[in-house]
Amino acid sequence: MTSRSLTVVLSLGCGCNSLYLQDDGGAGTSTGAGIDLSTGADATTTGITEVTTGDSTMWMVASISSTGETSTSETSTSTSDSSSGGTSETTGDNKAGRLMFLTSGKFNGKMEGQNENLGNEGLAINRANWRCQSLAMDACLEGTFQAWLSTEVSHAASRVGANAELNSLQFELVGGGVVAADWDGLTSGWFSEPEKKLLSAILKDETGADVSEDDSTFWSWTKPDGSWHKPSCPEPESNKKMAGGIGKGALKDSKWSAFQPADCHTFHRLLCIQTSFQNPPAP
Repeated sequence: MTSRSLTVVLSLGCGCNSLYLQDDGGAGTSTGAGIDLSTGADATTTGITEVTTGDSTMWMVASISSTGETSTSETSTSTSDSSSGGTSETTGDNKAGRLMFLTSGKFNGKMEGQNENLGNEGLAINRANWRCQSLAMDACLEGTFQAWLSTEVSHAASRVGANAELNSLQFELVGGGVVAADWDGLTSGWFSEPEKKLLSAILKDETGADVSEDDSTFWSWTKPDGSWHKPSCPEPESNKKMAGGIGKGALKDSKWSAFQPADCHTFHRLLCIQTSFQNPPAP
């Protein structure tokens, strides 16, 4: 058993005031920076604590009481596979499936909200992934979430479908409902099986609230098999006026991911999918 220093990262704005503790790989105290999830700006971490762990990394979720005290509410252990950049095994709570949701908020093709200007720095996919993760943490959902979004050089299948073990699990909506039995059910057979359909429409947001069918469009730029689908909106530094493909959560046929093009200045949701049962590392 070894003593390790863990960085405390506050999930700002979360209704359950979650803290995520990340292994720093060494004993003692240190300081670090996190992300203010309401703005995306850097923020100083709330503090450092030490716990005793075995050979595997221990992740904890703690909560802050009204008096400012912290108490551990849940723990899980995992072994990390650095070659794949993800988690190879989860030994905590038994996970029945991977979660997916439509964002409650809407964004333009630069992944900016209404009356929001994020400037021209960063890639659209990184911004979209940040949107997914911040909303998931605000809703107290465990794990890492990424956007179902593709560009010419980064396909959704290569990110969302990178973990073979997770791909055997069913895709579940927050609040209930199974969309697909596994990765193949979500992405395969759309061009060879004309009658293929998803098991359920995607009509839940990160809190489990219903999304209306008429208001279920999301930026996709992706074919239903997870590959890039033209057109995609230009990167934030570009001022080109273009269109990007959107999907529609209300649809269960192949158009669920490739519904129609939309002006990149219009606002649509994102589709977020759980890519790991571990919380993301602190920045």
